[in-house]
Amino acid sequence: MNKKVIAVIMYLISFILLCTYAFFQISDSITMTPLGRVIILVLSCIFMYIGAIILSRVLDKHKKLPFKINLAICFILYIILLSTLTLFDDYFRRGSLSIAPWNKELLKDYLNTSFNMIPFKTINMYFARFFDGYFSVRIFMYNIIGNIVALMPFAFFLPLLFKSQNKFKTFFITMIIVVALIEGLQVLTLSGSCDIDDFILNVGGACLLYAFLSIKTVKNFLRNIFLLENNKINYFILAINIAFITLVFIFFGILINWLINF
Repeated sequence: MNKKVIAVIMYLISFILLCTYAFFQISDSITMTPLGRVIILVLSCIFMYIGAIILSRVLDKHKKLPFKINLAICFILYIILLSTLTLFDDYFRRGSLSIAPWNKELLKDYLNTSFNMIPFKTINMYFARFFDGYFSVRIFMYNIIGNIVALMPFAFFLPLLFKSQNKFKTFFITMIIVVALIEGLQVLTLSGSCDIDDFILNVGGACLLYAFLSIKTVKNFLRNIFLLENNKINYFILAINIAFITLVFIFFGILINWLINF
């Protein structure tokens, strides 16, 4: 079969998965968990990546272009997912997005129940209630671990898409601005909670992954795999890494599922 045809098929499958995601997102009768939506988007990005690999074999002068476009598309999809989960997600009972829906009473109630500027107050509360048995593992995972990993993808996307983000200081400032914007929008829309501890966990998680991805061997590997900087891919090494990462995800998925149902 012609390589271009195979590439088109890969992108078509990716598009179908995106349409499936959109259907579940706008459906009033079906609610998909955040994990389910992440899985659909990840599968869509994988098929796009396979399509890019095939196209790179066909294109000569512009073989890097499909990888750059794919990376930008995946980043946009991540931003969309992040926006829905933090601002107007039915799964977390945040309802539809409405700018400044508050009056004096609503704002007062929000500030009393969903606003915190005392560092580590909420984190300590979740740990205390979790170990007391008041909070389930599921609630603890979503609110503590979830906030740590939620913005980690920025550490992957930003350095690959923008040269300036390869400096930690620039990345750190960018993350402060991004998280502050999210928290500000949550106040503006009275969606979720505006919490300094969310800020600490979000920025801390992103910086933690950034530090790992800044290791020279890891950084060079990622830039070649996702930007084709060396103009070639060692598919044997790539297959080993994909297999390893898949096994890690399966292991943690089983572990988290066991903890939630423990």
